[in-house]
Amino acid sequence: MHARFSFIRLVALAVVLITPPAPGAAQTTAQTATPTFAAQFGVPNTTPVKFPALATSGSTVQLAASVRRSDANVWAMQASDPAFGAPTRLGPAEGQPDYSSTTIAVGPDGTWYAVWINQPERTMYLRTLPPGVVVKSVLR
Repeated sequence: MHARFSFIRLVALAVVLITPPAPGAAQTTAQTATPTFAAQFGVPNTTPVKFPALATSGSTVQLAASVRRSDANVWAMQASDPAFGAPTRLGPAEGQPDYSSTTIAVGPDGTWYAVWINQPERTMYLRTLPPGVVVKSVLR
C-alpha cells in the first residue's frame, strides 16, 4: 500500500511539473505592455538605404548608412533636436549594398568612428571625430 501511495504522489507531482501554466499567469507587466515611443520621424535623404547603424554618446545620436549605391553618409542629432538634420557625406560607397556597408561606433573615450566600404575599389575607409567636437562638424 505504501508503494502504491508513493507512486500516486510521484505521478501527481509529475503532472504538476509538466502542466503548462495558464496563458498570462506567469507574464509580467513589462512583457505584456505595448512599447510606446516618444517620437517617430523620417530621416532625410535615406532612399534607398540598406543596413543602417546607430550609435549614441551622452545626448548625441549618430546614424550611418550607405545610400543610393553611391554614398556613405552620417546623420547627427542631439537628444533635444526634433529630428535628424541633413546628412554629411563621408565618401563613396559604390557597388552592391550588401558589400558596400557603412557603420558608426563610439569609443570609450567618446571618439566617434565611421567606417565604410567601397566595393569596386575593394577599399575600407575610416574617419574619426574626436570627443567634445561639435557633432555636425565634418569628420576628419
